[in-house]
Amino acid sequence: MSREEGLSHGQIAEALGISKNTVANTIVEAKQFIRSYLEKHYGLAGLVVLLACLLKEK
Repeated sequence: MSREEGLSHGQIAEALGISKNTVANTIVEAKQFIRSYLEKHYGLAGLVVLLACLLKEK
């Protein structure tokens, strides 16, 4: 929702009926999982792709 729809953490929290901290923590955990998965399965190339995607969003 944050990336796809451009919603703020507050908007997501309200839509899902959860706290903003839960939204923020979940996003951090998801990014960590993706980073770890890419590193494990694709090595440095996977991390470069992740970095490129993150920079593109900003």
